[in-house]
Amino acid sequence: MATGSQVEVRTITPDDWQAWRELRLAALQQSPEAFGSRYDDWVNASEVAWRRRLSDGPMFVIASVAGEPCGLAAGHIDDASGQRFLISLWVRPSCRRKGVAEALIGAVAQWAKVESDHLYLNVRVDNDAARSLYEKLGFLVVGPAPHEEDEPPELVMRAVLG
Repeated sequence: MATGSQVEVRTITPDDWQAWRELRLAALQQSPEAFGSRYDDWVNASEVAWRRRLSDGPMFVIASVAGEPCGLAAGHIDDASGQRFLISLWVRPSCRRKGVAEALIGAVAQWAKVESDHLYLNVRVDNDAARSLYEKLGFLVVGPAPHEEDEPPELVMRAVLG
């Protein structure tokens, strides 16, 4: 369990696939509603599949506290607009309310700031805890996110990077 230790965030590469796998499977198992992927789709995935996943996106980060892997996040560039998005944010329950989410978001914001003045994210309308955190960090709702009929509604939020 994470204590008051400092949060360490690092950008990972396909060579870090095992660390990403551990956290991602925990996220998919404990918070399935928060992700487009399913645990069953990934639990038996090969090393090649995990490495490929980490090669597909522009940036992936993991956070640790006192050596314990605590959370993950990724940066994504929207193909159509070129906008930078925070995606796949998740923090292990034992590490929550310890600054891990803020550190992960900060790392993705630093990545986005190199090429953009804004960082976007989508959040479920009913996820009050996440919305509150994002608002505390300067994100504002800019409108509804497009979604399929069978998906829960989401909002697009944006932070100005300065």
